[in-house]
Amino acid sequence: MPSTQLTYSLSTTPGPLTAGLADAIITFTAKNNTGSDVSLQGITIGLPIGTGATNLTNTPGQISVMVAAGLQQTKTNQTSGTYTFVFDPATAPLIVNPGTSLVFTFNNIALNNAAGASNIIITEGTPGSPTQPLLVSVFPGGWGSISYSASPTNLSEPGPIALNWSGPSGATYQIQYIDSTTNEIVTIPAANGTPLNNYGTYPGDKEPPLTISETTLFTLIVTAMVDGTSLTATPQLTIMVAEPAPLITSFTGQVANTNPSQLSLNWTTENASSVTGSWTNNILVANPESPSILTSPYNPSYCISATSGNGNNSNQAFLVLPWEQNTICDTFIYSGSIAVTSNLNTAFILSGNTTNPYVAIISLQNPTSPPITTGAGASGYKQDCLCITPDNRYVFVAGYENFCLSVIDVNNPTVPPAGSIGLHGRPYLLAITANSKYVFVVDDTNTVTAIEVNNPHNPSKPPPKMQVGNGPVAVATTTDNHYLFVLNKTDGTVSVIDITNLTASPKTIPVGKNPIAIGVTIDNNYLFVLNQSEFTVSVIDVNNLVTPPKTIALSGTPVAMAIAPDNSYAVVLCTGGNICLISISEMEVTQIISNVDLGPESNAIAITPDGRCAIITDPVNGVVTVFNLTQLNSIGQTFPVANNGGSILVLNNHQALITNLSLNFNINGQLIMLKETWPQ
Repeated sequence: MPSTQLTYSLSTTPGPLTAGLADAIITFTAKNNTGSDVSLQGITIGLPIGTGATNLTNTPGQISVMVAAGLQQTKTNQTSGTYTFVFDPATAPLIVNPGTSLVFTFNNIALNNAAGASNIIITEGTPGSPTQPLLVSVFPGGWGSISYSASPTNLSEPGPIALNWSGPSGATYQIQYIDSTTNEIVTIPAANGTPLNNYGTYPGDKEPPLTISETTLFTLIVTAMVDGTSLTATPQLTIMVAEPAPLITSFTGQVANTNPSQLSLNWTTENASSVTGSWTNNILVANPESPSILTSPYNPSYCISATSGNGNNSNQAFLVLPWEQNTICDTFIYSGSIAVTSNLNTAFILSGNTTNPYVAIISLQNPTSPPITTGAGASGYKQDCLCITPDNRYVFVAGYENFCLSVIDVNNPTVPPAGSIGLHGRPYLLAITANSKYVFVVDDTNTVTAIEVNNPHNPSKPPPKMQVGNGPVAVATTTDNHYLFVLNKTDGTVSVIDITNLTASPKTIPVGKNPIAIGVTIDNNYLFVLNQSEFTVSVIDVNNLVTPPKTIALSGTPVAMAIAPDNSYAVVLCTGGNICLISISEMEVTQIISNVDLGPESNAIAITPDGRCAIITDPVNGVVTVFNLTQLNSIGQTFPVANNGGSILVLNNHQALITNLSLNFNINGQLIMLKETWPQ
């Protein structure tokens, strides 16, 4: 008959069992000691019944069973002299992985009054229906008790232990365990060794330490002759050794220049038996000899997790598209504000030099070609001095020194601007509606002028002008073309202009002290305001402008902000390189990130459309950082740029433009592209 695929053993409570005991407990363990999975169709356990010395019990119906995981007790069968418990898989077949066990606990066993030894028969639902007998002994009442313990009971790492026992005299005592280094059974005492006393400690003073490196089961075998019958008790101890946590030591990816291209993913681990990967449902090798090969198109990120033999999981390791820095071209001018057409064909960069007011026009389809310039009659110092209509028809340029707004035809940009629009004050902030109907100009007289894009020079219809608060520093519009918000730094207020009724006076909403930036949520429901002097964010409910703004405390002085494209959170950049994540649904700071490798003077932030990456600039120290928002424990990639490199324009999920401003008017500025790509 074939052997069982699992190894079966039993232990009893109490140990030893004594005749007449009304509530004995027997625990059966079925362990897979092989190196591969075992498939089971079921297990049966047959108890010998009757009143004789070789029968365990005569009342099997009162026994209750705690069934092993993955199995269910379906029935019992009683034949002459045997009572059989039948266990079937909840889902057939039951797979028992290497090193794992099935445990059955039989409770409330009423033992016969006769001492003796009984054979319990286990039948396995594998080919050939192999069986394994297990002998259980019942000692006479009053025979005595056995004490068995270990010190320490558990180990946090491999180390020495000591075993202690005591029991009736006249019996023989042995200790058995499996040596994890050789996988062989060790018996104490060894053959021809000095027998163990009925009480003692192992190892003794003159014996070498008993050191274990992994969880080990120790069995004390106590054998006694009772009325001519050999009876055996086998109390057991399991000493747990904490398994080292699985660790991913490397995770790399590289693209081969083949057709089609192939991405090779490779990794190494410690203390792991397997790995799972985000790109497959298959279980992966812990330390593969060859990489996993993927063909394009590739995901923007991949992650793996390692699992140890006892089921512990490591932290996830991520592999993301790295960003690289490329200089597209010199812009010939003191680079300032930047805008790009929505089709990503053309970039316009405004000179920040008041003595050299030009706009550089760069083809992003052919970025190596030298840029062309056009006189704009204007100059700018920040991003908001230049804007493009969403329909890609016009570029508007604020002429700060010339008190005017210039208009460039995108389809014919080399032609000098067709006239300019005179303004009451010096313009320095621009905003345009999503429907390309109005461009709003804020000047240094605290005036907002609304200019119709389709007819900016209409002499019969002067553009509406609205007075706002003192010291405007930022503007924003809702994408539904309903409101224009103007942030007034000096007053600590927000002016709200109803775009659908430009003759109405702006509404004024107080916010915190020294506000410096605003942002509208993607759904147009909230306006976020950064208050520098109070270390706070004011949140205005756009749908209920009469309600006072909610105030959210920050970890430091706020300097810049961006709203996540999925409207889940606002990312606030604070001095010292801290980032506060504000949950828009909860309206509170849910995480403060301080481990990002940012420049200490970082003051601008933008987020890719998929919400994965934040791009942050430090113009004082000439550093740009790309931080992965899906891996908040990472430190980000940094890129050096010339001092005063500042304006950020995210093109798509994998590309961003940075203007590199030279502080020396005699040195060309540059347009830098950051691009996300797998290395080759």
